[in-house]
Amino acid sequence: NNSDRAIWAEGEKTFDNVSISFNGGDAILGDGDMTFNGVILSENNGYGIYGDGDMYFTNVSINDNSSFGMNSAGYKNFETVSVSDNGTYGIRGDGNMNFEDVTILNNGGSGIDGDGTIIYNNVQIENNNTFGINSEGGKTFENVSILGNGAYGLRGDGNMFFNIVTINENEAYGIDGDGDAFFTNVFIDSNNSFGMNSSGSKTFNNVSI
Repeated sequence: NNSDRAIWAEGEKTFDNVSISFNGGDAILGDGDMTFNGVILSENNGYGIYGDGDMYFTNVSINDNSSFGMNSAGYKNFETVSVSDNGTYGIRGDGNMNFEDVTILNNGGSGIDGDGTIIYNNVQIENNNTFGINSEGGKTFENVSILGNGAYGLRGDGNMFFNIVTINENEAYGIDGDGDAFFTNVFIDSNNSFGMNSSGSKTFNNVSI
């Protein structure tokens, strides 16, 4: 409940069982590697996180901030994380990322926007106002839903691997981006333009489009 930012600090930071909420500015501003465990960043009048560095998140909620949930370049690892209802992007920043047991829902811009190699395992990316994912680079999807986003479900070039994936009811293409792709147990339906617009080798096994 501070009138401006909650934390403005450069350098390595560790947060364990911390709640940063209802501040008049950003929750966290400053570059540096960061580790978050059992953390809530919610309802701040600005960014949830703004600053570059490698970051590790476990049991974290980044919700209802008025600007980006996160704007940060560098490696990111997310385990059991919610990024929802932020005013613009859910997550913005270039760098390799790993997502496991993550929901990215109802953000005012894209759910994820940033280039790099990204691995998604048990992830929901739904009802974001523009792209579900806008990202150049290799991508692997395992047990993922990309549903009801306001533009493309998935946009970005790079080789892609899909297993047990649903890409439905997005307001533009389901998938738009060039590169080799391998699809197993994939359902692409009811998108508001092409199901897929993509050049490159494609392998389909048990797929409905």
